[in-house]
Amino acid sequence: MEGYKIPVKWGMKGYIETPCVSLRDAVEYALSEDADLPGNREFIENSLQLNIGQLYRDARTFFPDSDAETFQKLLDHAVTPKIERIETDNSRTLIEAKGIDEAFDDIIKIYLKEDLCIEELMSSIEVNGLSLEDVFELVVRLYKNIEGDTLIRIIGEYYVV
Repeated sequence: MEGYKIPVKWGMKGYIETPCVSLRDAVEYALSEDADLPGNREFIENSLQLNIGQLYRDARTFFPDSDAETFQKLLDHAVTPKIERIETDNSRTLIEAKGIDEAFDDIIKIYLKEDLCIEELMSSIEVNGLSLEDVFELVVRLYKNIEGDTLIRIIGEYYVV
């Protein structure tokens, strides 16, 4: 078959059955390598995106030199955050995101560049283009990456484990 194989990635969600009797143990088990992926999973809408890291590795090996310009444009688009400063009461940063991964990457870039604590970071950024559920998942990932905290949702209230 002629043509290209383009690497992509996407998100799934579901439930993981655990043998644990405490919530803390169940969460640790679900996040461990011992847990099987959920059988009752579903695709997270709008999460399909180009796997730019794999595309870069493939480009060095498989793609002809004639594709170098196209690949460079894809790479530039993938690594340039869609960030703009907006003037509000507190001069916030606005991120137009197509998905959680894109917003996460852009916020981490801001975090590394501006050397803010997580509270300052969270109060200085606005993200457009995400559902409320996506925003929660984004916050969970940011706290895990920046602070090492694991946030979980229990009957509508949020706790740090």
